[in-house]
Parts: sequence; C-alpha cells; structure tokens
Amino acid sequence: MLKFLKEIRNFIRGYTMGNIFNLFASKNLKKYWINSNKKNFDDDLVSSMEKFFSTDDYKKTSTNHKYAIIRILKIIENYGNKESIRDFQFNNPNFHSDFSSQTISELVKEDYDKEHFEDLFKLYPSLKIENSLKLNLINNLIYNKLKDRKIFELITKLSDETFIGHNQIFNEINGLKITQEKLRTLLEYENIEKLIKNEKSEIIEIGSGNGRMCECIMSCNKYVNKYILADIPPALPSAYKRLKKTFKNKKIFYAIHIKDKNELKKIIQDNEIILIFPNQIKLINKKFDLFIAIDCLHEMKKNTIKEYINIASVISNKIYFKVHEYAHVPFSTDRLSVHNDIDYSIKPEWKLLFKKKSFFPSTDYEISYEIKK
Repeated sequence: MLKFLKEIRNFIRGYTMGNIFNLFASKNLKKYWINSNKKNFDDDLVSSMEKFFSTDDYKKTSTNHKYAIIRILKIIENYGNKESIRDFQFNNPNFHSDFSSQTISELVKEDYDKEHFEDLFKLYPSLKIENSLKLNLINNLIYNKLKDRKIFELITKLSDETFIGHNQIFNEINGLKITQEKLRTLLEYENIEKLIKNEKSEIIEIGSGNGRMCECIMSCNKYVNKYILADIPPALPSAYKRLKKTFKNKKIFYAIHIKDKNELKKIIQDNEIILIFPNQIKLINKKFDLFIAIDCLHEMKKNTIKEYINIASVISNKIYFKVHEYAHVPFSTDRLSVHNDIDYSIKPEWKLLFKKKSFFPSTDYEISYEIKK
C-alpha cells in the first residue's frame, strides 16, 4: 500500500500546469491533424502521418511525444518547412542553450583556449538575445574540447547544406561553420566509431530523428554499407529528404508502407539506406553489427524500453545508446537511472564495453554492450 501511495505521489509531482496542457493537447493529435491546413506539408509528411495513425507505433507513442509532434507540425503549418527549420531545431530536445552547472560540467573541467572564442555576440532573429549568447558560448566550449582531437578532422565531411540548411544558426570559428548538431554528432560518433569493425558493417538505429547520425556515419566510415533508420513522423520524412539530398548516388528506400517480410527483406538487400516505422522492425530477420538509440530510450516507459532491448538482443551484435543519467518519463510513474540495469532491461550476460558521462550535455551517459547469448 505504501509503495502504491508513493507511486501516486510521484505521478502527481510530474503534473505541472504545462504537463496538464500537454496531456489534453496530445489526446487531440488526430483531431489536430484532420483540422490542420496542410498547404505547407509536403507529400512525404502527409503520407507518413496518415500511415502512422494506423500503426501500433501511434498507440505506443508517449503522451509527451504526441504533444511534441503537434508543436512541430504547428510550426511547419504556420511557417512552412524552409522557414520553420530554425524553430524546429530550437524546439528539438537535442538542441541546447541550457547553461546550468549540470549541463556544462564536463565542458569546463579543464582549461580551454580563450584565444579561440569567436562569434560570441552573434544574434539570431529566431532566438532571444540571451539564448543566442548562451548558444554561442556553449558552441565555443564544445569546439575547444574537440578541436585538437582526431575526430575533429572529420568535420569537413559534414555537409553545410544539411547540418546548417536554412536556419543559419552557426558560429564561424577559424574559417569553419560550426553548429551544435555537427559538434554533438562528432562527439557521439567518436564513441560509435570504436564499435564499427574494419569490414563491411550494417547498422540499425531507432529514434533516428532527422538522420544526422546516419549522415555522419555514412559520410565518414567506408565500412558501413547498410543503414536502417526507424522512427515516426515528422522526423522520418525529414530524415528521408535530408539523406536524399546528401547521398545522391546511394540507393535509399522509404519503406513505411511495406507489410510483407519477404518484400522488406528484398528492399533491405537491394538498398543502402532504408527508412521504416519502428513497428516494422519485427518484420526483419537478419543480424546487424550495431543497434543505435540516441536520446530516445529515456522518453519511453519501461515496458517499451524492454521491448526494444529484447529486439536488439535478437537482431544485433552490439548496442550503443545515449540517455539522461536520470529521467522521469512524463505522464507515468516510471523513473529511469543508468546506474540501475533493470531500468533499461540490460541482460546480465551482456558484456559492458563502455559507460561514460557525455561531454555535452553532461547530464547524459553514453553506454555500449556486446550482446552475448
């Protein structure tokens, strides 16, 4: 009884007024979509959303995530894809101007090169002045951490067309256009690269977002010859558009309509980059070298995390995931900690390859296991 009352207390604590608004708004995602003005929605987004509503992925999508989808769709509805990119990026949880001690603790542990702090006072029309200044300083701090490391040599392989695009939120440092997305992707890839063997490798990523990690890996690593991205709209059609722009000579297939195992198997065989909904992973009957999940598991309830971890244990040889050190899943009593293997359904037979605090944000951990039976 005491445990039950504690769970009720924790549940109520999670309901700020903002959360209550999110709850009611998210219940109306379908209603919003039906009544929305779709003039600024491209065909891929419209068809993806229509398909999404009929899948199990829609049922599994958290209340908080449904609200986030409404928020992003409203930006696109009001301003169009081109003009909304800057707003989309700043509303993205992976985009930080958070200047708390916890978030930047790893960035300021050591001395940094004060001579290489540039573009600190650049202002962006879409951001408040304080957020512009914070963002500039954080980007400079991350740059100073990365600039002397071997991984930084790869920054020129990351396309300005996709990593900057229309939003123009970048700092120019030593002649390079620096964005937070470029820097954070390289920081993550520095650890992921260690998991990719020096021969043909195949990767599957859930919660793949706008496709930034796929673009980085396929641009920087000659051994990766196949990459599957699994996510929901509006992220998945956005990734499709991005990857088609970057890899004009690669075979890319948008496979969200495929329901047959054999048909999907043929598509995976014949293409290099394949985009699917998460529920389609169960149709796949093959082994991947690496299973990636960045900034998504900590948004899920424990039973959903367990489902994906069980899938990873069957279809992959290794897993890499990046999550908050501590997380409270909105609208649930679930609390997650990287220091408790049960929370992320880690199998006792798995071999830990690394578990380290991220440079930025320092509230995150990057973790990898070799999957053993």
